[in-house]
Amino acid sequence: MKNKYYILMYVAAILGGVLGAYLCARNSIWGFILAALCAMFIIERSVYSWDTAMAKREQKKAAAKKELEEKRRLELEEKEHKYNIAKNELFARNGEPCKTIVISESRFDLFNINNELIVFDKAKKLWLCGHEVSIDDINSFVIDDESTIQKGQITAVTSTDTGSMAGRSIAGAIIGGATAKKQTVLKQENDKIIHDYALVVNIRDINNPMLLIKIGRNKNKAMEINALMQVIMTMK
Repeated sequence: MKNKYYILMYVAAILGGVLGAYLCARNSIWGFILAALCAMFIIERSVYSWDTAMAKREQKKAAAKKELEEKRRLELEEKEHKYNIAKNELFARNGEPCKTIVISESRFDLFNINNELIVFDKAKKLWLCGHEVSIDDINSFVIDDESTIQKGQITAVTSTDTGSMAGRSIAGAIIGGATAKKQTVLKQENDKIIHDYALVVNIRDINNPMLLIKIGRNKNKAMEINALMQVIMTMK
């Protein structure tokens, strides 16, 4: 009913505005007053409708955001629950671990037991990101670095002051001008080495003789795992 009422009021205001404009054309002060009142009503209701629509839109966005956050919270709780079950089963078989290293610190790998390197010194077992291995079955290991070189960006710099040029110049040219000579120099940024570390473990298993654990770009993590694996090799 309320919407129908406002629609009728809009129609009445429009008709009143038309009538007011007609009277204004006939130099009637009442026509000017009527047109002004109808225009004010239409503007006020339009602003109100706009504000109401924006408020509803914001409410919907807030409700959708809240729903998404709640969904993520429940998913994280379920993921944590499954993680604790798997961890408890692993600890029940091998006892309490003496060392645990989380491979990736990303939030996407939170509560992921296949993202952990766990050492059970009493059971002489090693959990390698989803693979349970006897330390005695480890033949060797190596930290591999599949690094790539990212070439520095090349930019062209044109200047009349050649003495102020900085950086590594790899090419140049003289360009003639109407009033002065200009020098264009190509400058290249330093190359970058992008590391990609991985732990390669060779084990005594005909069906699965090699395990590859991706570490990523974290050099400190790679060094920590390398040091730990050297200690593990002395436990055989």
